[in-house]
Amino acid sequence: MALFGAPNYVLCVFLVIFCVVKSDKKCSKALNDYETYLGTKTPYRIVANYSTSEIKYDDCKAVKLWAMVRHGTRNPNVKLIERMNTRLVEIRDAILENFPEGNGEINNFDLDLFRGWSPKLEANDEKKLTHEGEDEMVLLAERLQSRFPGILTSVYSDSAFKVMEYAEDLKYYWIDGYGHELTYKQACPALTNMIEFFQTNESLPKSTVYFTHSGTLLKMLAHLELYKEEKHLLADDYDKNSDRNWKVSQIDSFGTNLIFILFDCQGRKKVLTMHQEDIVRLQSCPNSDLCDFDTFINYYNKDLECPFDTMCENEL
Repeated sequence: MALFGAPNYVLCVFLVIFCVVKSDKKCSKALNDYETYLGTKTPYRIVANYSTSEIKYDDCKAVKLWAMVRHGTRNPNVKLIERMNTRLVEIRDAILENFPEGNGEINNFDLDLFRGWSPKLEANDEKKLTHEGEDEMVLLAERLQSRFPGILTSVYSDSAFKVMEYAEDLKYYWIDGYGHELTYKQACPALTNMIEFFQTNESLPKSTVYFTHSGTLLKMLAHLELYKEEKHLLADDYDKNSDRNWKVSQIDSFGTNLIFILFDCQGRKKVLTMHQEDIVRLQSCPNSDLCDFDTFINYYNKDLECPFDTMCENEL
C-alpha cells in the first residue's frame, strides 16, 4: 500500500501536526510554521489585527459600518470526514508498523501519541463551527466594537435588561412561586424528607444531597416563605416593583442551593438554613439563625401530611 498515493491537503496537515518531537529540528520548525501555510484553512488568529484602539480622525465621526465576513473555522464536509476517518487510521497504522520502538526518527513518546489517537469527528459534525471558529467571530466583534464604539453600541440598554428580567420574574413567580398556593405546596415531599432525615437517630448517613432543577428550588423557597412579596407581581406593576424580593437572577441562578444543617445544642436539636451558602432566617424563627427543631416542625406541621398525589391529581 502506498502511504501517500493520493495527495490530500488535510491529510498532510494531519501528519505535520502529529510530527511532535524534541530531537528533530526540522519537525520542530514545521510545527512552528505550518499554520502560516494552510491556505484557506488558515485560522484567523494567524492574520488578525489584535489592536483594540479606537480608530478616530480629526473632525470626523464614524456613523455606519458595513462588513462582509467569512465564517469562522469549521469542520470539513461529510465526504472529507469519512475519508479522514478511513485514511488517517490507515496512515496511523502504517506509521506504527514501519517505525517500531527504537527504530527510526520517531521517538517512543510520539509513537505513544499515535497509538492513543483515534478519529473524533462524526458525519453529523460536518461544517459545524469549531470552538476556535466561535472564538474568531466573538473576538472579531469585540475588537470592532472597541474600534468603533459609536456604531457598535450595546444592543440592549440596562433598562431593557431590567424589563426582560422582570418578565422572567413574572413567569416563574406564577409558575413556580407565590402566584398559586398549589404551585409551591408541591414542594412538601422535599420538606418532609428533610424533616424525617433530621428526626432519625441513626448516625449514618450524615448527609443527603439531591440535585434538581430551577422549578424545584423556587417551589421550595416559596414553600418556606422566603423572598415573599406583599402583593402579587403583575405585568403592569413593573415601575412599582424595582425593589422586589422575588428576583430569579438573585435567588435562582445556575448552581443555586438550599441547605439545612442540623445542630445538637446540648441535647436540643436546632436547624440552620442557608440559601446560596448565606444564612437565612425563616418565618418559623425570624429572630435567630438557629431555629429550634420542634418550633420548625410545629410551624410547618400543616404541610407534613403532604397529600401530594391528591393535589396533583395523580392516579393511585
